[in-house]
Amino acid sequence: RKVGEVLAQLYDGRVSATYPAYPEGPLARTHYIVGRYDGVTPALDQATLEEAVADVARTWSDGLTERLRQSEEPARARQLVGRYGEAFSAAYREAFSPGEALDDIAILERLDAARPHAVDIGRRPGDPDTRASLMLFSWGRSLPLSERVPLLEHLGFRAVSERTYSVTPPDSDGASFAIHDMTLERAMGGPIDVERLEILLESALMALLAGEAESDGYNALVLEAGIGWRDVAALRTLSRFLQQARVPFSQDYMAATLVKHAEAARLLVELLHARFDPSDAAGVDRESRQAEVRGRIEAALSAVTSLDEDRILRRFVNLIEA
Repeated sequence: RKVGEVLAQLYDGRVSATYPAYPEGPLARTHYIVGRYDGVTPALDQATLEEAVADVARTWSDGLTERLRQSEEPARARQLVGRYGEAFSAAYREAFSPGEALDDIAILERLDAARPHAVDIGRRPGDPDTRASLMLFSWGRSLPLSERVPLLEHLGFRAVSERTYSVTPPDSDGASFAIHDMTLERAMGGPIDVERLEILLESALMALLAGEAESDGYNALVLEAGIGWRDVAALRTLSRFLQQARVPFSQDYMAATLVKHAEAARLLVELLHARFDPSDAAGVDRESRQAEVRGRIEAALSAVTSLDEDRILRRFVNLIEA
């Protein structure tokens, strides 16, 4: 049927009749008649027709094998074909091309017990700028939604859809990989600047999966303010000190305030670096840099309409300057 559809498309017509025949031996033969009614019949050479039919007849594994042989040294290609040629689930083959699988294999090859996770954030062709795609790779086990969704929600995302695919190489002794394919939107709405935030978001997710970062509302600053997870950790540390100093605001409220006023939060990090960053070159005029950042912070604070939120942001400034 697929071969007939391809021939009809090439000849700009429709399949009028199909006559299959099964002579003796392992081969089958099918005779297609393509009907046309308008215009000049396309003149197609035999090589073009054979290539089109071969593409239909080629299996997904054949396509992957061919891609691997084109991109890898012969010995390495044979090794990867033996490992991944039949490893991907049927659902994965329906959703992704052999070319896309080639990129995923490169990521899977880096995973092991010491590094069981990898992430890849991007945007699929045709998706609006309000959406991003997340591919989360897991070695040894599938990560349940109850583990993934809270991390993403704290990063300021809303999960729109999710599919999980298994990859089981024959030499894995029963262990397999899981590929979690998720579509994300900003919880606060609006576009996602994937190109600018990709590395920051991937680093934050890897830190969260490795247990190097806390999962709470402060993490949304990576998405909303465009700061790294270590800078988020610095602001979180300041908020803990403010709580110990008996500032009458909860951690959740302080986190929500920083996220709501993301530009002010970004400037707080800039002030922190201007005041304390030891990597600055000798001779840097810290005082003038701090004064310049401080002026921009004051401009940002002038737009804050809530008294409590203004007090919270000013407490962070006071603490950095103290």
